[in-house]
Amino acid sequence: MPEEHVICKLISSYHIYHTILSQSTILSKRNVNVQERRKQRDERAEALAIWKQAEVSHIERNKARRHKYQAALAAWQTERDVAKAEGRRTSWKRPALGKLEPKLPKPTFNEVVEGEGGGHDGNEELDDDEEATGSECGD
Repeated sequence: MPEEHVICKLISSYHIYHTILSQSTILSKRNVNVQERRKQRDERAEALAIWKQAEVSHIERNKARRHKYQAALAAWQTERDVAKAEGRRTSWKRPALGKLEPKLPKPTFNEVVEGEGGGHDGNEELDDDEEATGSECGD
């Protein structure tokens, strides 16, 4: 019987109760942070996928523009050669490539980490809380 009494006293201890409570609070905060990071990662992945599609279409449009320019330049060069052979000037001036579409900026993301200090590892948070609850042991 005395052994059971000691076990009950240890389990019902104020310190043990608050330690378990603080650990469960830490775990729930960590789970929330993990879910938030997953959500942010998914949003980043979606935004990057959209950006990559837009970038591919932008590259294709620029390639088409260059191809059209090369065809016009080849036609101009043949007319220029014919004009030179005939001893006259070309009827139209050399085609210009013109401005290509600029490269799309890659989306940037700001890291938003809720919690104390921002960039702490989960183990550091546990150590800080254990130190804080360790001071209650003396009471």
